[in-house]
Amino acid sequence: MAKNNEYSIVSLATKYEEKRYKNGDIKSSSYVRLQQTIKTIGTYKFANISIKKVTKKQIEDFLQNERTKEIFDVLDHVINYYKEKNIYDEYKEQLEYIYTRYLLCSSLLRMVKINDKEIREKLIEMTWTNLNTKFPNWKKNNLLKKKNKKNFYMRTLNKFTYKIYSSIFSRM
Repeated sequence: MAKNNEYSIVSLATKYEEKRYKNGDIKSSSYVRLQQTIKTIGTYKFANISIKKVTKKQIEDFLQNERTKEIFDVLDHVINYYKEKNIYDEYKEQLEYIYTRYLLCSSLLRMVKINDKEIREKLIEMTWTNLNTKFPNWKKNNLLKKKNKKNFYMRTLNKFTYKIYSSIFSRM
């Protein structure tokens, strides 16, 4: 933890957002969301040490991890758009396939490259949980039955094999 006279990223961000809220620059809902973001940032080791000791590598790793996690929000926004327009059911199969392919192919390949083992494992687990919560029958998707390498790879994934693949991909 940073000493009183040495500010950490979390302490600076907290003070800054508290000041903005007290001055009326941001609404209550924004303040709550920003505090949640600061709490998330606080889970990173570098965020609570003196800012003078934070390295460029720590910042770069943090930004990469955060960008990697954004895929969940992006895909959820797409699905919500289709639901709001009342066309979700019409495109469910395509949305399910896209969701599956993004999470298990491109996104998973980025996640296995995250240096922090704890964060990497958490994101990989989140990927599997998200997919199976939102689309529990994704393996039955007709688009996944088309013969190509990525579909074959995705069809072979299960609660056990996705961890094996993740381990293999991390060494590539």
